[in-house]
Amino acid sequence: MSPDVRFALLRANPQAKPLAFPDIGALARHVQRERAGRSIEMVDIEDLRFDGDANMREGVSVYLLDLGGDRDGLIGHCWLDGQGQDALRHALARNQLPAHDAAGRAA
Repeated sequence: MSPDVRFALLRANPQAKPLAFPDIGALARHVQRERAGRSIEMVDIEDLRFDGDANMREGVSVYLLDLGGDRDGLIGHCWLDGQGQDALRHALARNQLPAHDAAGRAA
């Protein structure tokens, strides 16, 4: 990962390369598309590490929830330039997808 990346998503598949984003809004839009209107749980983490980087970083894990509120999948682990889930929560609120976009992804 390039040292100038400030926002990234490490996907659930460990073989997949991390996705870099120009800003937190772009990362939030990606999470919104992946969640497709489903509920999510965000958990602050302190052990996020990129391949080839010895530093541990703080980030946020984003889990999909089933209708009962149990974890049903992992969207990924977000690197937010040292910010936590409050920053991601605000970005998600500012970057909600129109209802037809979320419904189209869920179908």
